[in-house]
Amino acid sequence: MKIFTKKSVLLLTAALLLGLLYLVGCAAGSDIKADLEADHPSVLRGYEASGGPISFYSRMAAFEMDRPGNVVVRVDIDGTFESADVSYRSIPKKQVRYKNGKLVIDKEFFTVFQSPIDRVLNVHTKEGATASIPLMVANKVIMTVDEFVAINEDPTSLDGKYVLGADLDLSDKKSFEMIGLKVDEFGNEQEWSFTGTLDGGGHMISNLTIDRGFDGSPNNEKGYKVGLFKRIGTTGIVRNLRVSNFDITAIGIGGALAGINEGTLSNCIVINSQIKSKADGNEPSGALAGFNADKAVVKNCIAQAKLTNVFTLIGGNFGAVTDCAGIPLADSIVPRLGGYIRVGVEDWKPEGFLVESDYLVNMGEGTAQRTQTLEPEAYKQMENFTAFDDFIWNKAEGTGITLRKLSIPNRPAAG
Repeated sequence: MKIFTKKSVLLLTAALLLGLLYLVGCAAGSDIKADLEADHPSVLRGYEASGGPISFYSRMAAFEMDRPGNVVVRVDIDGTFESADVSYRSIPKKQVRYKNGKLVIDKEFFTVFQSPIDRVLNVHTKEGATASIPLMVANKVIMTVDEFVAINEDPTSLDGKYVLGADLDLSDKKSFEMIGLKVDEFGNEQEWSFTGTLDGGGHMISNLTIDRGFDGSPNNEKGYKVGLFKRIGTTGIVRNLRVSNFDITAIGIGGALAGINEGTLSNCIVINSQIKSKADGNEPSGALAGFNADKAVVKNCIAQAKLTNVFTLIGGNFGAVTDCAGIPLADSIVPRLGGYIRVGVEDWKPEGFLVESDYLVNMGEGTAQRTQTLEPEAYKQMENFTAFDDFIWNKAEGTGITLRKLSIPNRPAAG
């Protein structure tokens, strides 16, 4: 007796094949389905919508090449989602989905990018509306202190593109001093330039202590070029970064963010920090950076710190400084032509203190446009920061100005 006829075997085979295809299809789309349905705690919401028929809550998108994952963007669309593109490279419809305020781009789309690069994500509706946010194809979205310190691994990693996806506390990383400084087991030091991009995404790096004062010995070369980055190279970019509670001591050419900047510093803010220099004035330090080189750019940056023998923004400037503010805290001692002045809330001397070349920078041959030294209370007055982009900066009259959180780390949903 035949249990299966030839026809029934064919039908059963077809059914199995269809089932297998269904399962494969589900698996292929499961990442996007999970992204759409899960509540991703790691997807950061902005402080406010950008307004209009397409309102971004995510202010930046990032794809991580080292650990590829779908890109999730928080956006409310008043209308019907039509399509999206990355710098006008269309995203195939099967690789992009929008539902319940989340736009998800499949990681497979990003295989077209062979190297890290800055791009723009454009979203379009059927009603004709279009809106955009920056999208960065990065080597890594940095989530931990160890991942940040790994930038220092070798010259290749110092040339990478990185996005901070979380705040970083360096208080327990005593062995770390600067990006761009390598110390071997015998104490020999090697200096490398950071030539890549670090986008802080509005996140904060805090609690870095560097003491390279060496009792003020001017002959100790290890006391110069001191900061979070020892040297930012000509192609180096540091942007959208907050730093807090830095305690930096240098003989000279010191600053919170960089000893020497040969590249670009933009949309960065230093708060609640101490910067000290022991130089006699020949190798000046600044609250933000010690030295801004020829053709280097510092734009839309704020430095709020207690200073000792340190200029309120840049030590020596041979580049371009635009739309910045230096805010020395109480009891700071800042250099001026012909000597020093002690700055305090009670003994503030407004007459002449806002003279840029006296206190802000040691001018060198550079330029400083729409840049000023402000007393601490002026930090709360938003009329002083009209040139700072509202999309990037959160301005609160009477409270202060700070960076918005911009980046979107691509991580699986908790649980």
